[in-house]
Amino acid sequence: MTWVENKNQSTKEQINSKVESKEQKNASFAQAITEKAFKEFSIDEKRAIAILINKYLKLPKAIEPRELFQKLLEIKKNNLNNSKLSQIIIDQLKQKISKKENDLKALQIIREKKKINGRNPLLKQQVWEKNAMEINKITEGNKNRDILKKIREGDRKEIEIKNKFEHVKQLQSSLKPEYQPTQAQITAKVQSLSPETKAKLKSSGLSETDYAKLLASKDSLFSANDTSQESRDFLDSLKELNQSLGIRDLDQMPNSFSVDKQFFKDNPDLVKHIWESQDFKTLDNSFDLSWLKNFKEVATFVEKFGDENLKRLKSQISPFFDEEWRLKQLTPEEKKIFETFFSSFQAIKQQMTWVSINMLKAWAMQAPIVALYHYLDQDSIGLENLNQQNRQFWDRTDILTEWEDKILKFSGKIDNKPINFYFNLNTGKLQCDDHLNFNKDQNRISIGETTRTDLNIQLPSQQDLITLLQETITPETQQELLQSSSNMQEYHQNLNQLISSTLEGSFNFDPLIRSRISMQTEKNLTSQEFSDDFLPPHISSQLQDERIINNNPQIKKLFQILDFVSENSTSDQLISLRKSFKKLTSLISSRQELEKIADPIIKEQFIKLHENLQNTSTIANRTETMFSFLQIFLKQDFSKNEFNPQTLTKSDIFDFIDLENFLKTPLLDKNLVTSLYYKNFSEPFNKRYLAKSQNNTNHDAERADEQLAEQLAELPAVA
Repeated sequence: MTWVENKNQSTKEQINSKVESKEQKNASFAQAITEKAFKEFSIDEKRAIAILINKYLKLPKAIEPRELFQKLLEIKKNNLNNSKLSQIIIDQLKQKISKKENDLKALQIIREKKKINGRNPLLKQQVWEKNAMEINKITEGNKNRDILKKIREGDRKEIEIKNKFEHVKQLQSSLKPEYQPTQAQITAKVQSLSPETKAKLKSSGLSETDYAKLLASKDSLFSANDTSQESRDFLDSLKELNQSLGIRDLDQMPNSFSVDKQFFKDNPDLVKHIWESQDFKTLDNSFDLSWLKNFKEVATFVEKFGDENLKRLKSQISPFFDEEWRLKQLTPEEKKIFETFFSSFQAIKQQMTWVSINMLKAWAMQAPIVALYHYLDQDSIGLENLNQQNRQFWDRTDILTEWEDKILKFSGKIDNKPINFYFNLNTGKLQCDDHLNFNKDQNRISIGETTRTDLNIQLPSQQDLITLLQETITPETQQELLQSSSNMQEYHQNLNQLISSTLEGSFNFDPLIRSRISMQTEKNLTSQEFSDDFLPPHISSQLQDERIINNNPQIKKLFQILDFVSENSTSDQLISLRKSFKKLTSLISSRQELEKIADPIIKEQFIKLHENLQNTSTIANRTETMFSFLQIFLKQDFSKNEFNPQTLTKSDIFDFIDLENFLKTPLLDKNLVTSLYYKNFSEPFNKRYLAKSQNNTNHDAERADEQLAEQLAELPAVA
């Protein structure tokens, strides 16, 4: 044996020795702890538990021995009067071992999956099918399948999305030629895709160009109002694809600057406003076909855009003209035919003019609505996918008259909470509801939908949009459109594309604007969540009387703090706060469960919340209780001090992470609770918690806590 071989063997023996040493320590630990903690069990029961503990600790990445034993103690504590306690402990250990073994197998499958990423889809699918069979074997009898389920569903979803994508592409390619987009249309669609949509496509391995092609065909179908079976099949499949991708496909709202006829049918107020507004009347003369003067031009026009009857009449009167397209001397019968043709031609001209003018008016009316829809697209609010929130935009769209201004009101819901936006058609100013508002000038708080906030976003006014259309659709442009179109459908499509791109370019889709709208929306959702969770209807209605809020310093201070926090937080922080409100509501719902809480501070706070948030409690009691609870997470003590927003910055008011961790903390074991404070919470929170603990008069509870901590400290620490 060479020196190198001897050295390698020696190193291997040392490693094995260390492993054996650790396993021996764990085995000794398991036996010692089992004897101490489960002394009332039989010898066979204690031996079985010790063996299982030792087996679990041998597994890779197992939890620390002390943590495992704490979990077993908690199980014992919750089943003290159960005659089958020993069997419960044994079964729990077996389940932990089985789950850990299965999770390790699952992780191995994940590693194999990563190795084949980037290879061809067929190979990937074959590997997935093989892994799926293995996963099914692994999951047999496993009660906790979360990791394995994610593996199985993740791969399956990816394959299903790609199959749906190919199916939609196939349906799109089967559409009529007039619905096949040009390269310019595809490029424009790619550029209009939101960063969130692009990210979804990229994560699924889908082509932006191919997806944009689908959207362009969809716009063409909507513009032509095509209701054929081929159109319906394509649109239904595209909608299903978008749902799988988490991309919003909204039927009630126009998703482009093309005219959506159904939207106007559902919102008759908009049609009424178009007919009554003097601004829109200026578009009545925006379309002119007076350039059709000689029969040659008329004949070409009729051949392109006339119906079969008009084309037949055109053929009949063609001989009435000489080579210079001058009308010959006509017989009475020929005059009658000519007059019939002329009357039909005038009718189609009038119809085309009327349709085109109405399309221009509809575009001008619809443009700000579509713009706001894009600002509030599938990902801009809360950075969450649509399937994570119950979103129902645009219950209705109304026209409000306020003094001399006309206001376009968008009424919608997010998570069943009203969200209203107001677009001033005269000025282009955009506002939204401010459900919790602090007026600095008046030093007053207001709650409800009575107050609006200016989003400081300047959009094109109604007159701006109309003027833009007039400047774009000149007689020369109209003539070019008609000459370049081969039929009525193509003409409408070309006109639609021109106006759509013109109007879309008039709006600023800066991410900062989107962020501003999103932030205000999140603030409204947060303030409403607070009201829904902690203020019953009869108290909410009372608080809408500003005198009740502003004449009570404690109530006013509470809502000032909430307003400041919501005004000076990020979207992620507000999402966290909304979720925390919901979690807190759930935790304090049962008095019976609250009595089981071991930590005296948490128990005291939660019971107070439970008692004072009943319908019978007064506004004062409710406010005091909420303030006392929130004060734990405020970075400054406002219990005695005045709240002055002018002296505060965004970062020194509220700790969202502490609140999250507080509500996640185990409630039944004081030993666990106390140990987690110093690990998971900020230093200011720990100080506030200790201060409350020192002021707590429940000495018996404190002594019980100390005893538990002492018992746990006696347990040996094993590496």
